[in-house]
Amino acid sequence: MTMVERGGNAKTVMVPNVRKRTLQGVAKPVIDKSAVIMTDAHLAYEGLDDHFTAHWTVDHSDTYVRGVIFHTNFAESYHSLLKRAVIGTFHHVSDKHLPRYLSEFDRRWNERKGNEGANACGTIESAAGRRLMYKDLVS
Repeated sequence: MTMVERGGNAKTVMVPNVRKRTLQGVAKPVIDKSAVIMTDAHLAYEGLDDHFTAHWTVDHSDTYVRGVIFHTNFAESYHSLLKRAVIGTFHHVSDKHLPRYLSEFDRRWNERKGNEGANACGTIESAAGRRLMYKDLVS
């Protein structure tokens, strides 16, 4: 599940299913109650307007965008980039390591407007004091 703030950051979470309880249980604690939520027409999102300021849906079988304001293009763009990476670069992503890939793509998305040199330095700085051992990954 990917949540993208308009003009801001993305947060992606691996979910075990796409049931209403699961998806809304992920979104409600993370997204500010004053937000206007835009989703596709999946039935699991029904009732979000009871928790948030408003909830708008885009039914892709009917229309791709509702005016200029209401669309899900940012999340769809994020998923397109993620799928291309899995198909073209990684070739396979296991459930065990999927959260790591999602974190990497969150970081890529969230720093997409920055300077590449500064982004690389930020990545290296964030690794300080951390050690990832191969045996921890495979055991």
